[in-house]
Amino acid sequence: MVLSKLGLAGLMGALLIALVSNAHRFEQASAQTPPPRLNAVSAGARPVAGPTWNFDSDVAVGAGPWTSLIVTNLSCANPLPIPGTAQAGAIVFSAQLNAVASQTGHAIVQGDLLPVQGSRATGYVTLVSPEAPLVTTHVDAGLFNLEGFALNNTLNVCLVAGGGTPSGSGPASALAAVVLADIQQVVAMDYDVFGVVTTAGPDGSTFIAIAGSKIGTADGATQWVFFFNGTTYLGTDTAVPSPFLSLAGSPAPGQIEVKYVAYARNDPLCCPTLPPVIITYTWNGSTVTPNGTPPGH
Repeated sequence: MVLSKLGLAGLMGALLIALVSNAHRFEQASAQTPPPRLNAVSAGARPVAGPTWNFDSDVAVGAGPWTSLIVTNLSCANPLPIPGTAQAGAIVFSAQLNAVASQTGHAIVQGDLLPVQGSRATGYVTLVSPEAPLVTTHVDAGLFNLEGFALNNTLNVCLVAGGGTPSGSGPASALAAVVLADIQQVVAMDYDVFGVVTTAGPDGSTFIAIAGSKIGTADGATQWVFFFNGTTYLGTDTAVPSPFLSLAGSPAPGQIEVKYVAYARNDPLCCPTLPPVIITYTWNGSTVTPNGTPPGH
């Protein structure tokens, strides 16, 4: 079986995020150990009073350099949805920050705020850090076309440093930052993310699987698994989507299991009667190979 290659439409977004360290197995249904969390620095907060939301603040220089920013009604201590919970009220946006040329000597980074969960609004963010002896970074952000349900929510602005933590250290937070970037790629392809598994690759890299359901389908039965080597997109599990699937975990380094529903000949879409089938996908450093063919493919 050959993995299909999807074009990248850009970066950003997601629905349910679950991470494990490279040395541990992830189970979607019941994680024994809390996965690594992304800890960020708060730049402040502002309530949503209408379809347009604007934010201005100054934060102390010295932590960064900032590589991404999250706007959320969750806490900056844990700005991403908690694995294993629906958190239906969570609203999350993120932006990858890129340096722009400046004639003033100021360090300027900016990015597009794109939806991760709970809203389809979009926006922008710009960070300006003046030269010494000034010790503040100015944060300017905005969101447009917020839905009515976002009203009266307070959105926190959370800054993420290069390593995923304020100090820029910690492998768990660094992994969380990589997975967030991959999730953003999947969401940019118009997929809602409902599961993530990570495992160590054979060359010390990180093999990542992200399960996504096509946005806009009436039954949500257009699903793929998107594979990544770190932040490099590798392709999907199958050439055409599956009706329903789930990530079953990582049985060994470089391997990720995907569980597929199986239908008897006259089964309706809602109600498969055959036992589910688990396919193991193995990353050898250059290709992803399944150990079988998923049902219906």
